[in-house]
Amino acid sequence: MAESRAAERPEELVTQFHLSHAHSQLGFVFFRLGNLSAALESHKAALAISERLAKADPGNTLWQHGLGRCLG
Repeated sequence: MAESRAAERPEELVTQFHLSHAHSQLGFVFFRLGNLSAALESHKAALAISERLAKADPGNTLWQHGLGRCLG
C-alpha cells in the first residue's frame, strides 16, 4: 500500500521530505538555544518522517539521503 501511495502522490512525498528537513533544522535551533527537550522532539519528528519515506520507496536516493541525515 505504501508503494502505491508513493507512485500516485509524489508531490506529497516531496512535501514530507521538506517537512522532515524543517524539523531537523528546528532541532538544531532548539539545541543551540539550550532547549534540549524541544530539540529531541524535533529530531524525532524528522526521523519518523524520513523512515516512512525511505520505507515507502527504498530505491529513492533522496529519501535514503534524508534518512541518513537524520541518523548521522
